[in-house]
Amino acid sequence: LVADVVEGAAKTHVKDDFGFEMICQGKFTTAQIDKNTWTEEMLDMLTDWIKTDPRGEEYRELDWSKEYDLARNGDPNDTQTAL
Repeated sequence: LVADVVEGAAKTHVKDDFGFEMICQGKFTTAQIDKNTWTEEMLDMLTDWIKTDPRGEEYRELDWSKEYDLARNGDPNDTQTAL
């Protein structure tokens, strides 16, 4: 349980860092970043950013398979935000 909480906090932190960067670059809106379920495109960009940006280095071992599964199979009308 503790490991899940720690991993969730790390994912939230790196998604925030990435999200702020994408908003500043005009690639995503705040509404897109704040959605509970990200699209595969967003997850692809996030994982690429983690692999290539120095700010993502400490998050390179995180497993994003659950998030990809939700992106592929979750409710496409999910409009609930993570806030």
